[in-house]
Amino acid sequence: MHCHLIPLGLVLALAAGTAPLLAQDSPPPLQAVLANGYRFAYVVQGSGRPVVLLHGELEDYRRWDTLGVKLSGSARAIAYSARYHFPNPWRPDDPPTNLSTHAADLVAILRALHLEGTVLVADGWAATIAVRAALREPGLLAAVVLVEPLLGLPGPGAPSTPAPPRAAANRLPETLAGPLRPASCEELGGLVVPLHVITGTGSEPRVGASLGTTRQCHPGTTSESLRGADLAGTGAAALAEALARFITTLPPLPPAR
Repeated sequence: MHCHLIPLGLVLALAAGTAPLLAQDSPPPLQAVLANGYRFAYVVQGSGRPVVLLHGELEDYRRWDTLGVKLSGSARAIAYSARYHFPNPWRPDDPPTNLSTHAADLVAILRALHLEGTVLVADGWAATIAVRAALREPGLLAAVVLVEPLLGLPGPGAPSTPAPPRAAANRLPETLAGPLRPASCEELGGLVVPLHVITGTGSEPRVGASLGTTRQCHPGTTSESLRGADLAGTGAAALAEALARFITTLPPLPPAR
């Protein structure tokens, strides 16, 4: 499959498939990439090692606005909107998606943008997307960082179960959202790239439970705790500092081809 980079303002269509979406007064400029048969909106800030930012279930690339600015001095921060999330196109007859589809999309985006030595940073439910992408293409990655992960993991040897149903007012249309089946313990244990977990002192209890089980399933997991909660949002400054420190522990980027 051939993937092409295109200016979002010229070609990004909405549900009707006709109206272009233009970025207005919102630097950095909104761009788009064609990958896995779909058009994804994304923004880039800074230079250096690529750090791809994955938002949670009910969010989009704007979740990382503050973090992108804070991190841009030490890395190339790339935030994209997942399939069917604003401002990407969707129609009522689009097929459902799920976390594995999002993982395949992420791998395709990495390839389309020619990214190597990438650090994946996943917020909340996006943890499973990062884990599955790392299992598919570990050679493209330097590390996976899970920020306040919501994995809902069973213990080692137990089957993965779907996440609890989401409230109707807080979910994507049923035609777009498949079941949120989190990564299994076996999937976590199969990771060959470094796995780092960042939690907050005020994170919800499910985050602490996810960290505990992640350590069981992947004994090489490293972790740290920052003050507060909502680290990708109100805690973005502290999170950016933690990510910058973590990046310095990684091997140098491969030479440019």
